[in-house]
Amino acid sequence: MVWVAMEEPVQPIPPWPDYKVGPEESKLYCIGRYEWKTSAGRAAENGLDFSHFNHSHKGWLELADGPVIKPHSVNQSEFMLEYTYEDGDSRREYIVHSPFTVFIRKTGLPGRQGDLHTWDRETTPVDGTTVLAQFNSPLDETRTMVFAAISRNHHLDMDDREFAGGDWFDTVLEQDRRVVESQRPERIPTDLREELHLKVPDATGIAYRRMLAGIGSIARFMP
Repeated sequence: MVWVAMEEPVQPIPPWPDYKVGPEESKLYCIGRYEWKTSAGRAAENGLDFSHFNHSHKGWLELADGPVIKPHSVNQSEFMLEYTYEDGDSRREYIVHSPFTVFIRKTGLPGRQGDLHTWDRETTPVDGTTVLAQFNSPLDETRTMVFAAISRNHHLDMDDREFAGGDWFDTVLEQDRRVVESQRPERIPTDLREELHLKVPDATGIAYRRMLAGIGSIARFMP
């Protein structure tokens, strides 16, 4: 993956998030790339949303306190969204760079309880940090190349693909792809009246659409 600025850049290349918990030494693994028949906005919106975990990714990615999403705040700057969600088991910090880059920084919460056994929990220790990244590169208005990567500052002696769950990521992204490619319109609307189901669970989606609406050159990826 190569970053290219066709004109004078208006913002820097998104930096990899810092590791707030655990040692400085870390490993980065590029999982793969996946072509989706959807817009980059739709692909990115899927990556920044966690309200679908318990429905679409049961046994793989699940919120420990169930599928009902608690109210949460979203901080927005000119080129970025930041928000955090805790489910009693893990802390997920989302860093979304305009227009199509999503980072998720995960750490386990002290005192976690229960017998939830998912890849998500097993790769989210209390004394370390895991970062998931999704870079969504538009091929045209309705096709996107999704680049996925993962880094961690723990389990450094473990094989990278084994840590990433082997075919786990392929399975989860395939679950996402089937849903995202069925969404209409294919290009993500920025007029909230067009998708009236967006409420509290999709506070992040609302903020993301508002951020996209402020980009003048983004028009050809919208309805």
